[in-house]
Amino acid sequence: MHRTRFHSTFALFVALMVAAFAVACDSSKSGSDDGKSGGKKASADGDPPKKIDFKEAAKESEGAIESVIPSPDTIFMAMSTLGKPDWKGVIKAVEKEEFDSETQTALATGIHLAQFFVHVHTKDKDEASKSIDALIRSAKQLKVDVDKKDEKEVRENIKEGKWDDLRYSLSTLNGRIQDQLIEDKKRPDLVMLISIGAWLEGAFVASKILSEGYSKKSAVVLQQGALVKDVKTSVKNTLKADDEYTKLISKSLDKLGKIMKGDDPPSKEDVGKIFEVASSARADILK
Repeated sequence: MHRTRFHSTFALFVALMVAAFAVACDSSKSGSDDGKSGGKKASADGDPPKKIDFKEAAKESEGAIESVIPSPDTIFMAMSTLGKPDWKGVIKAVEKEEFDSETQTALATGIHLAQFFVHVHTKDKDEASKSIDALIRSAKQLKVDVDKKDEKEVRENIKEGKWDDLRYSLSTLNGRIQDQLIEDKKRPDLVMLISIGAWLEGAFVASKILSEGYSKKSAVVLQQGALVKDVKTSVKNTLKADDEYTKLISKSLDKLGKIMKGDDPPSKEDVGKIFEVASSARADILK
């Protein structure tokens, strides 16, 4: 059975970046222990939520999807290692429950996914449960049946506060949603939209945090010009050009590409610009 995987090129970059900074600045033992336990969990479980590779999906569905988009939690974990983000201060609930098109629903599903990881970082059981409710509701709107066993495992991990296990169980549940969209529905484009929605929400969260407490060492997580260029190409080659949300994504990526280009982490001013673009895109997706 084909499974879309979370690959590790971007994650490896983040891991090396974090490790180098930790050695240089002699990070606290507690922060180091958190990072180590997360690393061990990822190795033991095999498929932590890192990165989505669309190449195999494209082969199976004859699509042109070649982009690899990092999970927002990869960015969030790096930020937690590099600083002390105010996660609760960036939570912005999604009020809308039903959407007008598949593309809008897929993008909103990605936003729910990213929000879930924020709640994992705040260790808020109630909000994490609400995010799962929203994620499953959106999946059903995409005509995907969520595996009851996977859902039960996610909810049990939330209830018991097993946050590391929860990352893996959510990755499994999300992977099965992707499988159905690719194998049964032949819609890898929707998988890509979910990933873009999650990434945009990750950029929204990260830029909001950095706008309120900027540091160059943490801003490196938004140094993603090459990634934006890659995603822009995939959007152009894969998604329907006349779709309202494809146009929205393309416009947002054009703006972000101009801001994120360069070999240095974005400045505080540029972080503010990233937040403006991500915030505007978020509002348009959820309207």
